[in-house]
Amino acid sequence: MNQILLFIGLVIILCLTIKPVGKKLPFPTLLIFIALGMLLGVNGPAHIDFSDYALTETVCSTALLFIMFYGGFNTNIDRAKPVAAPAVLLSTLGVVITAGITGAFVHFALGFDWIGGLLLGSVVASTDAASVFSVLREHSLSLRGWH
Repeated sequence: MNQILLFIGLVIILCLTIKPVGKKLPFPTLLIFIALGMLLGVNGPAHIDFSDYALTETVCSTALLFIMFYGGFNTNIDRAKPVAAPAVLLSTLGVVITAGITGAFVHFALGFDWIGGLLLGSVVASTDAASVFSVLREHSLSLRGWH
């Protein structure tokens, strides 16, 4: 267990180190974190096996708590009010549309049944709004003209 906690701590330190460096790169930092996840996965060089579902759930739930806390902690309410309506629209309607399109693609192109396709679409779409807002914030862009 100590090795797992040490490894998680090292990954967190790596992520905190990558964030400032990533701001200077011409592509979103989110791509670096996706690549890191792929490298640490079962098919990557680290070969981390996620067959312990209870541990995986605990680690993912803890990470989600940190992500949600960080997002809420850095939100300036006064700056968020003018763009609240488009943000809610993007984070709800956009997610539903992304889930539907992804589900249909998975159904027709990959041969999944509708339930499996829409389930996969829902998993992918649930990160859609967070990714969009992360890229907007990282590049100091805003949703001007929507209020």
